Amino acid sequence: MGDGGLAIERISRAGSVAAVALVVVLGVLCLPDAPLYAQTFTVLHEFTGGTDGQNPQAALVRDGSGNLYGTTPFGGTSDYCGYGGPGCGVVFKIDAGGHETIVHAFTGAPNDGAYPYDSLLVGGDGTLYGTTAAGGEAGTGTVFKITPSGGESILHSFGALDYGTYPLGGLVMDAEGVIYGTTEEGGVGTSCWGACGTVFRIDADGTYTVLVNFEAPSEYPGATLTMDPEGDLYGSTSGNGGCCLGTIFRVAKDAISTATTMHTFMGGAAGSTPIGSLLQDTQGRVYGATTAGGDLNCPLTEGDGCGVLYELSPKGGLMVLHAFAGQADGAIPFGGLVRDKSGNLFGTTSRGGTANFGTVFKLDRRHKMILLHNFENTDGALPYSGLVEDPEGNLYGTTYWGGNFDCNSQTGCGVVFKLAP
Repeated sequence: MGDGGLAIERISRAGSVAAVALVVVLGVLCLPDAPLYAQTFTVLHEFTGGTDGQNPQAALVRDGSGNLYGTTPFGGTSDYCGYGGPGCGVVFKIDAGGHETIVHAFTGAPNDGAYPYDSLLVGGDGTLYGTTAAGGEAGTGTVFKITPSGGESILHSFGALDYGTYPLGGLVMDAEGVIYGTTEEGGVGTSCWGACGTVFRIDADGTYTVLVNFEAPSEYPGATLTMDPEGDLYGSTSGNGGCCLGTIFRVAKDAISTATTMHTFMGGAAGSTPIGSLLQDTQGRVYGATTAGGDLNCPLTEGDGCGVLYELSPKGGLMVLHAFAGQADGAIPFGGLVRDKSGNLFGTTSRGGTANFGTVFKLDRRHKMILLHNFENTDGALPYSGLVEDPEGNLYGTTYWGGNFDCNSQTGCGVVFKLAP
């Protein structure tokens, strides 16, 4: 199998968890055990699977003018990408009026990428930065930028294993314009299949440096990093189901070549397999979700649990804020969380809800679960991404399935949605 096939087969450690979510039997679940509050829900765009993209699974980002930008790993102008998927993916824009335009369609060529899986970074001048999990010179991924005028260029093509391969997460940038990201595989770690992944940086002059090489049990970092005001980086690894089931790590600004494990997930009630990005508050507490663990009686998995929401103290103490029961409160959250000025947390679950197509939820400051929306498939299904909030408190997100069933009569090709308070 060539590199392209390998990219698809191992495109994400999350994919194996997603497969569990996808084979869950659909049906009517139990009566709600969390209140549902009326919201104004609007589908801004239904993907057709053509040139406009297909199956978004990354969170959206906003620019200063209120435009939304996102990625889809499939669709675009290429009928066959060369890596086994229907098109190589796109970067899209949704303007304030809800109209979609394509910023860039990937081709999978050596001077281009393929399969952008995670969210974008918007620079101060409006330049967009992101990663693709395939394409580039060796077919193992790229870091790209797109200028406000629409010109796309590759900042780095991943090639040799010891420099990292298959970047699945997005990027963060410090005040000096230095970019940081992760690769799910590659590096010099020897305790994992395909090596254990890396943290890398790209300087303003384009110099690429591997900062951290992961070793088991902290392995396979697949989510976008979080940067605190001091420049410290935080992230998660999904683990491989061997000794451990994922970790939360920190890379300090003054010890940039070392990743310190803040917490190791061991499964059970405390959760396992963190996939989404992390959120940090002004007190240094870290918030996130796991796709498994928690309530092991969850009916949607075979005793693995349906995931938890957690808070991690600066000293590494973990507190479970909510364990999903797999019923009307949702199940299997993949995306990161957002926090409003009052301290409420918002996010999505890929499954659960009244139709088992996922939910949008709010967890208030007292850890009370409030359902904001249940997806019904026609309005979207399987939201794998987190949310983005605008200054008015409106929430925006994407779903992997649902929407336009002319694209796929069984699943649809996903939507961009808005949820108004």
